[in-house]
Amino acid sequence: MSVLNSPIGLLTESLLIKLTEINPFDWDTSAEARDLWLGYPISPRVTPDLWPELRPFLLKVFPHSGELGEYEEIFDSFFAFVLLNSDLHLGPADARSALKVASAKGRHKRQTTGRNKSTPRLITVRSSTGRG
Repeated sequence: MSVLNSPIGLLTESLLIKLTEINPFDWDTSAEARDLWLGYPISPRVTPDLWPELRPFLLKVFPHSGELGEYEEIFDSFFAFVLLNSDLHLGPADARSALKVASAKGRHKRQTTGRNKSTPRLITVRSSTGRG
């Protein structure tokens, strides 16, 4: 039995849906939003049923992503998971808009190519037509 199909998984999803109804994930209205976004991407539970509720709050994090400190990279990984997950729809325009308002650290990743060299890597999101 999958954890998500177990009573604990269903309870977890139900609680997350209830939490989104009171908006603690909403960076604009909740003092606790930063703390929630520090922890949630570490072990997220996102189902297709929960995604429409969570999606608008996720997009509101990007202007504040620099405030996540060392957890910003975990948040970026979570965002990559969302983009690659076919069950969670986030259109190219929304993804580009989110990245445009993210911190510079979130937009530009560095990949070490040598001992003291690094090359900036820009995350690019393309539409299904192949146009940026």
